[in-house]
Amino acid sequence: MFAPFGFMATQAGGLATFISASGGTITTDGDYKVHTFSSVATSSFTISTLGSDPTYGDIIDFLVVAGGGGGGNGDGGGAGAGGLIYSQSISVTATSYNVVVGDGGIGGGGEAGSPPATQGGNSEFDTYVAIGGGYGGGENRDSGNGGNGGSGGGAGGANQAGSSVGTGTAGQGFDGGPEVSTSVKGGGGGAAEAGNTDGSAYGGDGLQISINGTATYYAGGGAGNMRSGGPADPGLGGGGAAGNAFGVAGSNGTNGLGGGGGGGGDSADGGDGGSGVVIVRYKFQ
Repeated sequence: MFAPFGFMATQAGGLATFISASGGTITTDGDYKVHTFSSVATSSFTISTLGSDPTYGDIIDFLVVAGGGGGGNGDGGGAGAGGLIYSQSISVTATSYNVVVGDGGIGGGGEAGSPPATQGGNSEFDTYVAIGGGYGGGENRDSGNGGNGGSGGGAGGANQAGSSVGTGTAGQGFDGGPEVSTSVKGGGGGAAEAGNTDGSAYGGDGLQISINGTATYYAGGGAGNMRSGGPADPGLGGGGAAGNAFGVAGSNGTNGLGGGGGGGGDSADGGDGGSGVVIVRYKFQ
């Protein structure tokens, strides 16, 4: 009686094996396992054994997205998206790798004396650090200047003509958009483009990546406030919409995508930034 094929192969020298690991929420995509870390916390991705397969036995892909910045208040600029790092075919060893998921920044408060908008939190995988998104410029923050970060915050603030944009981090994101007029503020930068390059206060788009098995946009910039000409689009990848009217708060960026918060309307709060994410992918069969 013939032995099953798998038994014969094992006897002849062994079937190829692949990485075995733990940490995060584990799903499968065909022949790949996907570990998703979405809770704002410090944890670890632990490889218990490497595989014998000569191509995939020690190879992973990973995505690191930081938290988006908080939108500016009071005719506020949109916030920058969290910095994004996407690396493929990285050789690893059987050890634990630190994982940090950054929270989104807080939108600026609409009332005088309220706290200003804040930068998003950094996310990490091993030694790779994605920088939190820059805050949007607003009345309660740096004379309307956008903050620097993974992607930069847009310039804003009521009647703050000449406010500066926030700059992005090379390789992680783009600059925020400029203030076009006292009624059209800058959109936040995204992972794929800068904010409002055409003067419409839109947030810069993020990057579309399929690491989890589904094509998903990550790290979109928040829209800047735009009292004239209609609302501007937030960046693809979780960017928040702007308030665009007196007393209307900016929308929050999307958690798990690192989107920047939208700029607040006149006398209104900016939106909070969305939290980041860390995703690891490897072949398991």
